[in-house]
Amino acid sequence: MALFGNTVVLPTVIQGETIAIVQREVNHVGSKYTGEISINTGKRHGHGSYIYKNPYFQFEGQWADGEKHGQGKLMFGDGGFYEGSFLKGEIIGQGTRQWADGSNYVGEFDHGDRQGTGTFTSPDGTTYEGSWSRNQYSGEGELTLPSGDHYVGSFQKHLFNGQGTLECPSQDTIYKGSFEEGKYEGEGELTNMRFQFTYTGQFRSGHMDGFGKGVDQRSGLSHEGEWADDKPARNPARFDVCATGDGPSYLPQEVPEGDTPPAPEAELTVPAGGELPQVIIKVLDTRDEQLSAETGRQLKFTMYIEKEVIVEEETQTEKCYVLWGDCRVPPEPNSQAGTPEPGQSNEPVVPEELQQEGEEPFLGDDVVYGRIEEAGEMCFGGSETWLVPAYVEPGKYNLVIEDVTDITQDYLWEKMAKVAFTVTVTPREEEPVA
Repeated sequence: MALFGNTVVLPTVIQGETIAIVQREVNHVGSKYTGEISINTGKRHGHGSYIYKNPYFQFEGQWADGEKHGQGKLMFGDGGFYEGSFLKGEIIGQGTRQWADGSNYVGEFDHGDRQGTGTFTSPDGTTYEGSWSRNQYSGEGELTLPSGDHYVGSFQKHLFNGQGTLECPSQDTIYKGSFEEGKYEGEGELTNMRFQFTYTGQFRSGHMDGFGKGVDQRSGLSHEGEWADDKPARNPARFDVCATGDGPSYLPQEVPEGDTPPAPEAELTVPAGGELPQVIIKVLDTRDEQLSAETGRQLKFTMYIEKEVIVEEETQTEKCYVLWGDCRVPPEPNSQAGTPEPGQSNEPVVPEELQQEGEEPFLGDDVVYGRIEEAGEMCFGGSETWLVPAYVEPGKYNLVIEDVTDITQDYLWEKMAKVAFTVTVTPREEEPVA
């Protein structure tokens, strides 16, 4: 062993062109090295440990021509470190970076920056695996956040950018489509499981905005048209019922509360035993224009006449509902006067031509259901479904249409107000005598 100043030379470990040394004290620049040096140049070469002038940094690993080169570990005073590949003094290649807070990156580096592909994990639950550019997510990658939000797709400067899929369990949403600077932008599909809603179409600045189709999966109610700020650009306001071919309305006009509404433009008439004439119910928007973009509202149709009855010596009003489609007819009177004899039943009967063995005739239903279809309207009437029984009494009946759509509450849509109008039932048309 030889001593030169503060350096101890260990000749017994000379290896080829290098010799091992131990610096007992810092040198003139304030650093200290223990390891191999080149015999020819006196520079650090081979394997060695180095304490920098700033003791915050320490390195142990391979050296070449006085520079960190090969595999090594650079330690920091806060407990963090880098371990991996070095090239001519720079952190270049594959390695691991550990921070004092426990965060960890394993992947490619270029001049100390995370560059290429790698995996980052954080104690708070953040994980990212994919492409990097200058320490930022850039290119294709997969990110999971502490909230549970999960994204797979393209990144630029740490932000979602390009095509990707974002799942947000905290909001019960999944978005698949285009992003720009971290926001929904362009074409995409957003599904909200909490509200059972799906929108497919255009987005701007993170919002449903532009042309698209939103569907309430629970009810089938949908709006296909223009959207603005996460809502349909046009909203439903009321129903209208009118004759086919843009005929007059059967509904009374709306007037201020307390005023008497004028008579409707037209009145619907049907004979007992006849089918309700075909009419149309439309959805109108706030400008009283037909809202053709909306379809799927579920409607309930009932028709009744109010009668006064005596119950326990008190007069009460009860609703007598029409049984749509009931094929029965009034009983034939036995007397020439056309009135039932004493003891004869007034109950309607099935026509003889329908009294076929083994068949049960349809006896009607007091409710008919329908659905607003394309163009924001529905035709009803004009078929056996809408048959007004032959035995009903002539008079003024109320036809009521209610919105019974099973809409998810507290979201985009609300049920519309029911409408009612008068249908005049005229006497049954007698069949001609053969």
